[in-house]
Amino acid sequence: MSSERLLKIRQVLAALPGSPGVYIMKNTQGRVIYVGKAKRLDHRVRSYFSATPSEHPKVRSLVAQVSGLEYIVTSSESEALLLELTLIKEHQPHYNISLKDDKRYPHVKLSVQEAVPRLGFTRKPLGDGARYFGPFTDVREVRAGLKFLRTVFPVRTCATLPKRACLDHHIGRCVAPCEGGAAVDEHRRIVDELCLFLSGRSDALLERLRQEMEAASGRRDYEDAARRRDQLQRVERLLSRQRMVSLDSRDQDVLGLAVSGDRAAGVALEVRGGRVLAKRVRELRNVAGRPLDEVWAAWITQHYSRLEALPREVVVPEAPAGQDLVEEFLRGRRAGAGLRIPRRGPLVALLEMARQNATLALEDSLQGGEKVLRVDPALYDLQKVLGLSAPPLRIEAFDVSHLQGSETVASLVVLWNARPKRSDYRRFRIRHLEGNDDFRSMAEAVGRRAARVRGGGAPRPDLYLIDGGRGQLGAAEAALREHGLEGVPALGLAKRLEEIYLPGRRDPVRLPRHSGALQLLQRVRDEAHRFAVTYHRKLRAARANASVFRTLPGVGPGRERLLLRHFGSLDALRSAGRDEIERVPGIGARLAAKIHEALQAGAGAGKQTA
Repeated sequence: MSSERLLKIRQVLAALPGSPGVYIMKNTQGRVIYVGKAKRLDHRVRSYFSATPSEHPKVRSLVAQVSGLEYIVTSSESEALLLELTLIKEHQPHYNISLKDDKRYPHVKLSVQEAVPRLGFTRKPLGDGARYFGPFTDVREVRAGLKFLRTVFPVRTCATLPKRACLDHHIGRCVAPCEGGAAVDEHRRIVDELCLFLSGRSDALLERLRQEMEAASGRRDYEDAARRRDQLQRVERLLSRQRMVSLDSRDQDVLGLAVSGDRAAGVALEVRGGRVLAKRVRELRNVAGRPLDEVWAAWITQHYSRLEALPREVVVPEAPAGQDLVEEFLRGRRAGAGLRIPRRGPLVALLEMARQNATLALEDSLQGGEKVLRVDPALYDLQKVLGLSAPPLRIEAFDVSHLQGSETVASLVVLWNARPKRSDYRRFRIRHLEGNDDFRSMAEAVGRRAARVRGGGAPRPDLYLIDGGRGQLGAAEAALREHGLEGVPALGLAKRLEEIYLPGRRDPVRLPRHSGALQLLQRVRDEAHRFAVTYHRKLRAARANASVFRTLPGVGPGRERLLLRHFGSLDALRSAGRDEIERVPGIGARLAAKIHEALQAGAGAGKQTA
């Protein structure tokens, strides 16, 4: 392998994420020679190029021919499996021949084209007018799910419509459309509801099951509650359809975009015949200060101006600037082409996958082939919530701690890429304050830190987090303005309701409890509180120790330092014998005896004279 090829591969290896996905190996002619899936791309792909070569001759032959590496991240290993199968069937890689098979994944089928639709499942979807949902990866789950769904949606499953109601009707799993009349209309209504449910509009049913489960638990019918819980879990598993294959036969590109400062990366997942076949990456520059919809418009028009063949639909998460003009441009390149902005369904999941791939592509570009910084996903969530131009890599959080207004202290903790950077932690003793005033204490701590940042003694953060509500945030803002740091974003996080207070915004923001952004803020806020409380306890202990030393006979500040230097702590001094105390320089036998006697007596009788 040439040094140039080796360097190129090493750069890709360094950039591999620890995510599930598919990796694609190409030879010098750019032909795909192997496609594989991985639970963790970084571990799996690097194993091919480790210092210990594989003993298998096919693997050694494959590695010797590799000239290019690409990858597509997915949300799960099962998604990677389906995408791997799709890419193998498309590219027919030489080294994947032994892995080929004709396995088809099961789909739920509703024969809505029939007068009396039938519910079933199949491995061979046809263009017969029926509605197909899937694919799914677990046949047993599909069968079990269908059995349960019929208790909620009693739809016909028999292969041939009988002349009269069968057992399914009597046990509540069919409304007997075979008897005609109103039952046929009722059956059609149920089929329509089932179509909506299987199309992803399942919130109402899931909420009903949750309420029934909670009601059963409330009346202590735990057996029924467990049954409802199992039903709920089964429906949720059934709904977790894979995103890699869609039965929509239209050609589509699903686009993702990531922006950081002056640069952006766009990814187009090419869906052809309902299957994800490839990924295209484009880099954009000079995007700083541009509204996001303008970046979208530039990305779409510039990307498709360079392509000969355009898809029928371009799927995007939001409307670009000048949407009508963009669509007119697309129609000029291909008749009937246009934009699609889905709000639910499998395309939304594909949009998220495209965004993740765009984020990784942008990180690779920003690092220029050097060791890649993988930004924590929660920081992208936080960037979106706060409307920041880039993810806040460096977050500094402040907290104030005191005991009834005494020994007031403040803490500063730092997170870099969502991980604690303990070497940058700082502690503050609040000196210019009498009594309990959290606002002034916060202003003093923030102001002292801001002065250090302004003087170049500390790096400028991407975000300040203030423990507290509107009052604490206002005090911190005033201190930042005083030192010329009003441009640094800041927020307050109130503990009681976990509300986020933002400058210039009247009402607080409440994020869902499962939000990655909220969990990150809670983590850094709790770390700041822990650090402040630890410092406060240390000061209180030091004050308590000092009061004990003041009761010891013949011990002033000088001898106190000698004793602490020798024993390390007051507890060690208490447990020491008289002879050991006597060995401390400057402490004679008589004084050692008095000190030992006072410590054993509790050192609480008042200070004596030597």
